Amino acid sequence: MKKKVILLPVIIFAILGCLWSADRVVVRIDNPTPQMFQSYLMQKADIAAYHPGKFLDIVVTRKEAAQMQREYPGSRITQTEEQSQLNLHSSDRDIAGYRSYTTMLTELQQIAAAHPDICRLYNLGDTWGKQYFEQGVSAYQPYQFSIWAMKVSDNPDSEEDEPGVYYVGAHHAREPLGVETTMKILHQLVDNYGSNTEMTNRVNNTQVWFIPLVNPDGHQIVWDNTDTWWRKNIRDNNSNHTFDSWYQYGYGDDGVDLNRNYGVYWGSLGASDTFADPTYHGTNAFSEPETTIIKNFLDSHHFVAGISYHTYAGLVLYPTGYYVGNYAIDNTALAGLASEMLATLPGYSAEPEFGLYPSMGGMDDYSYAEHGNFAYTIELAGDEFIPPANQVTQIVNQNMNAAFLLMDRINHSAYTGIVVDSLTDHPMVAKITIPDIDNFGAYRKPYVSDVDFGRFYRILPLGNHPVVISAYGYQTKTITNTSAVDNEQTNLGTISMVPAQPASLIGRIMNGSNLQGIMGAAVQLLGTPLQEVFTDSDGYFTLPATYAGTYTIDIYRDSFDWMRVPVTLNPGENHMEWQLQVPFMEDTFETDQGWITTGTWAITNSQHVSGSHCLTDSPGNYYTGSAYVSTAQYPNSVNLQDTPNISVSFMVKSSMFPNYDYVNFQCSKNGVDWQTIDAYYNTFNWTQKRYNLNEYLGGNLFLRFQFVTQAYGDADGIYIDDFKIYMYSTVTENPPSPLSASLFLMQNCPNPFNPETMITYSIPQKSHVNLNIYNIRGQLVKQIVTGNQESGVHSIRWDGKDKNGNGTASGVYFYRLDVEGQHSITKKMILMK
Repeated sequence: MKKKVILLPVIIFAILGCLWSADRVVVRIDNPTPQMFQSYLMQKADIAAYHPGKFLDIVVTRKEAAQMQREYPGSRITQTEEQSQLNLHSSDRDIAGYRSYTTMLTELQQIAAAHPDICRLYNLGDTWGKQYFEQGVSAYQPYQFSIWAMKVSDNPDSEEDEPGVYYVGAHHAREPLGVETTMKILHQLVDNYGSNTEMTNRVNNTQVWFIPLVNPDGHQIVWDNTDTWWRKNIRDNNSNHTFDSWYQYGYGDDGVDLNRNYGVYWGSLGASDTFADPTYHGTNAFSEPETTIIKNFLDSHHFVAGISYHTYAGLVLYPTGYYVGNYAIDNTALAGLASEMLATLPGYSAEPEFGLYPSMGGMDDYSYAEHGNFAYTIELAGDEFIPPANQVTQIVNQNMNAAFLLMDRINHSAYTGIVVDSLTDHPMVAKITIPDIDNFGAYRKPYVSDVDFGRFYRILPLGNHPVVISAYGYQTKTITNTSAVDNEQTNLGTISMVPAQPASLIGRIMNGSNLQGIMGAAVQLLGTPLQEVFTDSDGYFTLPATYAGTYTIDIYRDSFDWMRVPVTLNPGENHMEWQLQVPFMEDTFETDQGWITTGTWAITNSQHVSGSHCLTDSPGNYYTGSAYVSTAQYPNSVNLQDTPNISVSFMVKSSMFPNYDYVNFQCSKNGVDWQTIDAYYNTFNWTQKRYNLNEYLGGNLFLRFQFVTQAYGDADGIYIDDFKIYMYSTVTENPPSPLSASLFLMQNCPNPFNPETMITYSIPQKSHVNLNIYNIRGQLVKQIVTGNQESGVHSIRWDGKDKNGNGTASGVYFYRLDVEGQHSITKKMILMK
């Protein structure tokens, strides 16, 4: 594959050639074009701030600044090192406006001591600097730092049945204004508790967490003037046991950009694979102790929303950020809250994070995709990373209303409720689905009720939104007559989940063309602990031990459809057949079948999987080095009015200019509003991609590939072959089956349990049955079944009591099924009191 780089003749950020000039400044270009921004992004320029259509700020040497001012009349210097240092420090290095790590920690300790009834201070863990020093590396002695969190609540020692909100600051070293904003919100709460009704109610009804300084090591690099432009932490990338910065440029062999290091979508778009760059994303997701600490923090509490503060540009950003056009499932509500906050922030603007530019590995994307948190980044307003102290108060105070709007958002246009087991009244984890919202959009884990209280929250747009509550082993409940209303929270009360009856499934997967059984098809009930099973030589499979209810079944076999459809299992034994189809439409691109293209998309014989041709964005081997967008759209809309299943597959091979260029696979219901399903940037070998698109059922489906080059580097581009659309798979319920009931013993449910649990088993014919409970020493605790039973599925509850009617202690127990003429089956269960 050919690959070359063409750099703009305007400003070449030749880092190694310019290191003699250590004095850096920020140059502002007013009214920048998107192409201008992309050109600097490609050159790995240190972009200080970008507000689309308003300004673009670049960190450069004074020599480069003079060149830029000649190239762009009206551009001007807005920040200098000297001014930043003066703003940050006075002669005693601790002026009003900015806190050092020591000052911040001392203040947090004082707040905790002064307000013991509502505040607790926690050390969440140590940074690289402290870890390196404790490993014996003396060069890191100045970096003895930990990450601190303050919890504010009327019961600070308890994890309460209340929504959680977080505020964090200073992922990036040169952005200390995030520390100040977070500390101000903290003070507003604690200083007004007991005297201000609104603040008192917030503390009494919310668990509020503050992490003012995520990156204390990097903060110290800026604080002590080692490098005023530093952005990253201080990871020792080159293992030379000392911190390396390139002449106060913000670049350097060490450090990782913490806001490019989170999981879910960690990768190279909007980040760098080169560890000297300011946006280097680390060796892998969560490679840094700082991001691991924040991950554990997010995973350990029941949050509903949060803000991460950065500087500067005057922006309110919300998920998603990793692919252009990849709108979040909750985009309407996310954008609505952003608009509410925006109304209190004159001069700011709001948009999804990808609208600024796509970047992978951000905190917000992890917080939202993993936990459903309404996670925002606020780029604080101003013209500098470190504005003068007399501007700090104004910028910080301007953000207070937005901060408390986010804290209060759960109190209106939202659902809440508690899910419990109907037999024990104990809280339980269940999936909370809003069908009119959750069936469309970018990846996010389902919302679930929490394990401690069974509580759930859903922030929603105004309007009627039916709710489906489901859990494996329980009957699904649907609440239809309920609405999200303005000015108050909708409480759905206590939702009691009834255990489901045992069920089994015997099925067959057939070729829809000849009705012959398909061997080796993978079958799985999604959202259950059941492992996938595979069909035998006649296409049969069995799922012997499950529960009655409605599920999504996933059926896949190479060269056939990928079926993902609902299936309802009734109590007892179920029999079903599915027919998988060969492609409804297949294009191997041997001829031009009328794809609607812009730019240079065409068929080529330079690459292929089948036949001798494929589809490519650039038939001339590599695309030209300029910023543009082009598309290749499937020529016809696909009518899905009466189709139970739709999937698409194709082969893809790509080589893109690293970190910047990519191709989106997109779908649309109207041919105008496109949703990104996936993106490809470097898939060097032919790889099969397969997508189930049932979220588009009921209307028309439009399909396209969108090529985006943001930079001025050339590369080989993308190749697409064997494009296939699958439709019209069918299911037949209760067909005749040669299979009979089998012997099985299910895992007890719930497990762990207290005080009762259900044990389910099946026997193939009338037999004498013994079902016994044993303790970990092998001693008989109780015989709960003995005698003859008919063939089929049987269920019995154990109340946790022994043969004398006494309650048993917490611990591990075993239950064994003995069937006359059959082998014994034993399983383990846990009683937890």
